[in-house]
Amino acid sequence: MRILVLNNYSFTRVLNEVECKLKPAHHLYGLNIIKERGHELIILEKNTSSFIYKLFNFLAKIPLCNFGDVELQIRAILKSNQYDLIYAPCQDCTPLLGILSYFKFFNKPIIAIAHHPFLVGRLTFFKKIGLYFSLNGHFAYPALSAVIANQINSVVKKDLSFELFWGPDIQYYNSLVEKKPTVENKFDIVSIGRTGRDYN
Repeated sequence: MRILVLNNYSFTRVLNEVECKLKPAHHLYGLNIIKERGHELIILEKNTSSFIYKLFNFLAKIPLCNFGDVELQIRAILKSNQYDLIYAPCQDCTPLLGILSYFKFFNKPIIAIAHHPFLVGRLTFFKKIGLYFSLNGHFAYPALSAVIANQINSVVKKDLSFELFWGPDIQYYNSLVEKKPTVENKFDIVSIGRTGRDYN
């Protein structure tokens, strides 16, 4: 299967770093496993220098005008004959595609991962209306917590989401333990951290 991958940071860079054992794999959100299973990955990188990106990034500050990374989604539409499915581990990469899919203007299955609650801040009643169309345009929308999964299912009025069990890449950290010097007062702390952090 040909899978178009959309994200808010460079998966090409992180995939290379994981393959070189410079970083743990949990910030790939299963991309390495998808690749190992023989699927073709087409990674569409974010372009923060384009006018469309800057315009919609500014408009996103206005309540009810957040359609995610519109520039990235437009490029995904233009390449729609090159892939079979969209996988977006970032919830900001597919809102517009979800709306277009709901109204049958876009016909590729979309799977995105929710990290944060959708209904926060002001005007949640109106946000819920837009979310209904956007979320329902997705094939699946797993979440990193049961609270967010329940919120999604409540908005769409069906079982679209479920809790995705995700955490630190234990194999990576075990390899670090084998290399570290022995200390008398041994203790271990494992933190998922941010994608661009230094793991050494």
